[in-house]
Amino acid sequence: MEAMTHQLTAVLTPRMLRLRRLVIREVGRFPELARTVYDNGPQRAIERLTRLLKAATAAGVIDLDDPRQAATQLNWVGHGRPRQPGMFLGDRAVPNPEDLRNHVVSAVDTFLGRLRLEG
Repeated sequence: MEAMTHQLTAVLTPRMLRLRRLVIREVGRFPELARTVYDNGPQRAIERLTRLLKAATAAGVIDLDDPRQAATQLNWVGHGRPRQPGMFLGDRAVPNPEDLRNHVVSAVDTFLGRLRLEG
């Protein structure tokens, strides 16, 4: 949870939100830049989560058929609600640190609840 909270806090800084808005706005003119930002942002985060979930699966802590798919789902569940206000409404709409942490805890609990139901 700490890793996800740290990551979410980092992507919700005003500088990162401005960069994300700019890259999305200019993707038609600079597709290579968009690919680089995507590969070094969201994709890198998903790869990190995939490694964690693979290790947890290997240790027998969780049982996943597709750790990468699970990592993708966890990443976007963890980022969706907090990121959208900042993207659309500006920096002042970013949730405070306590709300971010509470959201991450809830997202991880939802994810783990799914695993318990399937297992």
